[in-house]
Amino acid sequence: MAKDITYYLDDKTGLWKKEKGSEFFFSRKELTWIKSRIVFILPAWDYNNAISTEKANEVLNTFLSAGKQEDEIIPRRYFSNDNDIVFAVDILGNEYYVNPDKSLKAAPKGTVDPLWGGISEEDAGISSSRRLMDRKHYIAFFAALCLFLSGIEYAIPKPLPFLRLGLANLPVILSLFVMKRRDTLWLILLKILGQGIITGTLFSYVFLFSAAGSFASGLTMLALYPLCKKSLSLVGLSLTGALANNLAQLAMARLILFGTNTRYIAPLLLITGLVTGLLLGIFTEYFCRKSRWFAQILAEKSLQAAV
Repeated sequence: MAKDITYYLDDKTGLWKKEKGSEFFFSRKELTWIKSRIVFILPAWDYNNAISTEKANEVLNTFLSAGKQEDEIIPRRYFSNDNDIVFAVDILGNEYYVNPDKSLKAAPKGTVDPLWGGISEEDAGISSSRRLMDRKHYIAFFAALCLFLSGIEYAIPKPLPFLRLGLANLPVILSLFVMKRRDTLWLILLKILGQGIITGTLFSYVFLFSAAGSFASGLTMLALYPLCKKSLSLVGLSLTGALANNLAQLAMARLILFGTNTRYIAPLLLITGLVTGLLLGIFTEYFCRKSRWFAQILAEKSLQAAV
């Protein structure tokens, strides 16, 4: 054996060697050295796991004498991102999502960011369990986002008190992808109450317009969402939600405020709703394609479904 080779013996993974900057793992399943595509040997191994050439020869002969071990587990490193989603990468370069029970689900190449911090196998199980519990906070998070966008929307001048740009509908649309239908309904209710509190209209007729429009829009999008991946884009989903919102508000205006004169504000309301619905749909489409944060949430949803 060459002198420029350093050998390591790890209690969990087995025999390793480092040669000319590359790392190799001795596979007891294949009975051969496998080159690692990731950095696996830790700096601490130089002090705690390094062994002599003679010791490496002895271990290698023991492995060869024992024959192939079909139940061998390929060594892997674990990583966690800022959202406590846990990933694993094995020495062959394969990437995985880690379920809370530590089972693995294949992930697309490039999912794991090299800048994410590595964690131990034990911590991987803890982080996965914590991530699973954090899903219960989705309603609160999206509701807070609705309130934030409602505050921005409230500061923008409007020609009529019940006209809205629909910014707060963005979290509602996103929630359709990651939350259950009943949770989205809770989100819509919290959005309506929050908007009423922020704008000071909770006990006024304006609140009735907001409630009617939000419920009509939310229920319409909930009903149409199953078609979104097949024949309806997010732009179309946003437009139908905006149309349902406007029609509900026009119905309320006719019943309690303007009567037959509602026809005079209908064109303005419908045109405004279609324009804002189109712009919101385009932005949502772009956001869903480009946002790494949202992609991680979708990945977490797939993990939840796999458990």
